[in-house]
Amino acid sequence: MTVLRYRADIDGLRGIAVAAVILYHFKMPGFSGGYVGIDVFFVISGYLITRLLETSAGGYSVRMLGQFYLRRARRILPALFVMLAASTVIATALFLPAHMKNFGRSLALATAFLGNFGAVLDGGYFDPGERFTPLRHLWSIGVEEQFYLFYPLFLGITARYLKGQRSTLIILVALISLILSFWANDHRPNEAYYMLPTRAWELLVGAYVAMNPQLCRGSTRTNLGLATLGVVGLLAVVWYAQVIRFPGISTIGASACTALLIVSNGSSMTLIGRALSWRPVVFTGLISYSLYLWHAPLLAFFGYYNIREPSELERCLILPAVYLVAFFSWAAVEQPFRSQAVARLRLLFVPSAIAVGLALGSVGYWLMKTDGLPKRLESERTTGIAGAPLFPVIDAHCLNLPLDRVSAGELCSFGPQDEHANKVLVWGDSHAYALLPAYQSLANADGIRIYFGELGACWPLLGAEKGLPGEYWRTRCEKFNRAMIEAVRRLNPRRVILNAYWRDPAGSAESEFFRRGRESKLAVVDGIERTLSEIRSPDRSVCAVLTVPGYSYPIPYALAIAQRRHIDPATLSMTHSEALSEYQAVEGELRLLASQNQLQVVDPKDALCAGAQCLMRAGDGTPLYLDGNHLSSPGAHLVLGVLEQCVSDLHTAMGAAQVAPTPGPAPDLTPTKSALSLH
Repeated sequence: MTVLRYRADIDGLRGIAVAAVILYHFKMPGFSGGYVGIDVFFVISGYLITRLLETSAGGYSVRMLGQFYLRRARRILPALFVMLAASTVIATALFLPAHMKNFGRSLALATAFLGNFGAVLDGGYFDPGERFTPLRHLWSIGVEEQFYLFYPLFLGITARYLKGQRSTLIILVALISLILSFWANDHRPNEAYYMLPTRAWELLVGAYVAMNPQLCRGSTRTNLGLATLGVVGLLAVVWYAQVIRFPGISTIGASACTALLIVSNGSSMTLIGRALSWRPVVFTGLISYSLYLWHAPLLAFFGYYNIREPSELERCLILPAVYLVAFFSWAAVEQPFRSQAVARLRLLFVPSAIAVGLALGSVGYWLMKTDGLPKRLESERTTGIAGAPLFPVIDAHCLNLPLDRVSAGELCSFGPQDEHANKVLVWGDSHAYALLPAYQSLANADGIRIYFGELGACWPLLGAEKGLPGEYWRTRCEKFNRAMIEAVRRLNPRRVILNAYWRDPAGSAESEFFRRGRESKLAVVDGIERTLSEIRSPDRSVCAVLTVPGYSYPIPYALAIAQRRHIDPATLSMTHSEALSEYQAVEGELRLLASQNQLQVVDPKDALCAGAQCLMRAGDGTPLYLDGNHLSSPGAHLVLGVLEQCVSDLHTAMGAAQVAPTPGPAPDLTPTKSALSLH
């Protein structure tokens, strides 16, 4: 049996990688690319596991594979199960039912090392909402363990039958995985980021280095040059990565630089290798698994309880707490279970681990099936705060229509089904959908036939979709917008209402995923002008609905936590001036066009922020928002009077009822055949 030489530099590199990931999640300045620490982990992991398997006594056998999987279980399961159990207790005390239900799903999947599947369901890695998904970070552990389920078998089979071609096979499989990841990034971006087939190439980079030890036999000068290139490249990625694309230069660069650092210090330590072997850095690498396990849930639970994003001072205070908890996890859980004494108790360890895993998975499944134990929070449910989302209810056939039907003008319509009625077409994204109850009421009250076309995350602007990250999003929005232009021509409405989430493309409140993908404001301005040139005519005008005040936290959740903590909800609300300023970049352009009589502009903030403070809830305590920026049905009813300004000159019914912008009972949202149909 070959004795593996311990390499402190690799533990040091692992320490730097976990620090980069944690500082990225903590939003520390200078670590905008810290997320690539995961890529460093994957390469290191592939290298170390391949070395371990290749130097095992007796070669590949059933017994050797059993010992390998038992060692992985002792390494991974105890600390993971302790973190999951503790997180379940905290979540039960803290989370609202909807969030508890999602936590249960993540818990059940994590115990089976399917956390990456749960992460796909939770949303993209760069989407907001970390406080509601404290187990999302377990996706990377899922990828690794799925890889190690098959990889030892691959090595064993190729060692017996294709020993001379193994390196070539690893390169071939890695290239297939990389090509697949490029394709999936444009068509299935979430799956591209989280799933094993599109991540395997990074682990195989490390495997290739381990399989070819001759790569580590360069001269001292060559090794120092490679190590310098590796560390400079990693620092550049971590500090200066701005565009989030997987895979991309950042991801490929991080993997390549990690391989360079492993190779350059393989035969003898360079100056950089000795720096990586500095004891504090090495120790951070030794406890990196516990650090990674605990940092995300601790940050998530603090953010959940705090409602607002933690300040820089608060984040700096949480960091030492994370390190302390990780140290105790390493010392009291990881180390004892990796000792020889526990190794000799494998007949007891295996059934115990299976029992604990099944118990945790069952708890997660139970939390899902009970909808997050809503009876824990009866008092909050009575206010509607912790109840079901107050989203408009319409027939499923009104959304996600085939593009050929959209182009033909076969859209849902509300109001009188009379070809002689004035026609209005609403074209927008999910914010238009949130206001659908108001549009339905306008159609019925004013005798107007309102058609509705919506696609989430797509601005109703021609060309603006070019700034979206990923070919999937760009193609999806471009095709829908073109179909809507055809619908305008076929239906020939008197008025087209553009209703969207007019976020500043570079604004801090924008989702990080979209913020880093959007193009400059010039693209938005060009999109507005192109769209107006396509849809305006002497008999048709345009009305743009501006954006509601947006918050960094879902309002129903914020109100519930404020109620629990006896916090005045008014302290969570933004002021009128704050609401106006957060959209100024794009809405300023729309207002400028309105001043030039090229379109009409109406602003829901006039109703929601009529006073000094913007409203977050109705008089009975019901939230006016579904989340942080989509209005609930009561919220849509509140801005009814503002929307009415878009169609006030189109009334066909003599003495049509005027809709006042004051709170009142929400309209009946159940569609009827007379109020809702397809053209």
